[in-house]
Amino acid sequence: MVPSVGRTVHVKIDSSQAAQINRLRALGEGRFGNEAKEGDVLAMEIVRVWNTDPGSCCVNGQIKTDGNFVLWVTSVVQGTGLGQWFEPPRV
Repeated sequence: MVPSVGRTVHVKIDSSQAAQINRLRALGEGRFGNEAKEGDVLAMEIVRVWNTDPGSCCVNGQIKTDGNFVLWVTSVVQGTGLGQWFEPPRV
């Protein structure tokens, strides 16, 4: 899949991303939501595309948490591993 700005994809969050989400939630400041865990699959909106080569697409995006805030992430590569984005399956 060739990424484009504004497209919603899935991302399997890694332990660092989960920790960032939980840390932001714990700070409060109007942020609410459920605990994030490594391996959770969340929606991510692509906000910048850096590379469109098949198999190595690199993007910046905003991960939509299971709460009322987003986590900005950079240089996320395409794949199915932890910390990578992938096309949502058709249902």
